[in-house]
This record gives sequence, structure tokens and C-alpha cells, in this order.
Amino acid sequence: MLSKSGTNGWTFTDLLTDFQLILYLCEFLDMGGDIPNIVASIAEKRGVDDGYKIIISSMAGLDGGY
Repeated sequence: MLSKSGTNGWTFTDLLTDFQLILYLCEFLDMGGDIPNIVASIAEKRGVDDGYKIIISSMAGLDGGY
């Protein structure tokens, strides 16, 4: 799913609105800082920080980032 980023109008942040993906990320990222920052980015419809994009893309096995 994350591989759709940048195609057909999909942004990386749009793709992170998948609730199951957020739950999955909760298993690996910090609930005290990382997850609230990512969720705030989604809720405020602003871009997710590049560091999170790199981490999440690498977790998803996407080469070359986002």
C-alpha cells in the first residue's frame, strides 16, 4: 500500500490514515513521542517528517524511500 505514495494523487500521509497500519506501527515506534507526532501530522493534514517516512518505508521493505 505504501508503494502507492506519489502516484495517482496519493501522498505518504494519505496512506498512513490506514488504522491497521497505525496499530502495526505502535508495536515498533515510541508511543510517547513517535506515534503522537505521526497521528498529529495525519490529523492536521501536514506532511510526515522525513525521518518517519524513511523509518516506515524501510519497515515496509520499500527501497529508495518514499
